[in-house]
Amino acid sequence: MSDVDRVRFGDSRLPGRWWNLVQLGDSGCWEWKSAAEKRNYARFQVGGKMWLSHRYAYHVLIGPIPDGLVIDHLCRNPPCVNPAHLEAVTHRENTLRGNGACAVHARKTQCPRGHPYDEANTRMIAGGRTCWICTRKWWKETNARRRKTKVAD
Repeated sequence: MSDVDRVRFGDSRLPGRWWNLVQLGDSGCWEWKSAAEKRNYARFQVGGKMWLSHRYAYHVLIGPIPDGLVIDHLCRNPPCVNPAHLEAVTHRENTLRGNGACAVHARKTQCPRGHPYDEANTRMIAGGRTCWICTRKWWKETNARRRKTKVAD
């Protein structure tokens, strides 16, 4: 049985005032009831140190968060502080698991015209990536139009 499986709602390793701000949800989430910041990540102060509530729960009930890692909500519910729903991952992994524009685009394996985003065919540009096949085609068509316009002048 893992440490996460051993964690139970109401665990005495967390202070009572922490538990006063948590409510057990229908989905197994431990919902943080207190005021949260703009992205729904609530804060909790312990011994003069301010913690994000979910990070504090992970730290106390699972263990220290390794350097370079962030906590991902596997349940996709930011107010959840249940350590069974939290996992320490790299920032990149956390982003790719999300539903934001960066994650959606990063998961794409081909360009809009179906060419693969592989090492040979991917051109990295500011703000993203493009397909070399499509880029070359665009340049050929653009240059042909320019030549045609020059001849007409």
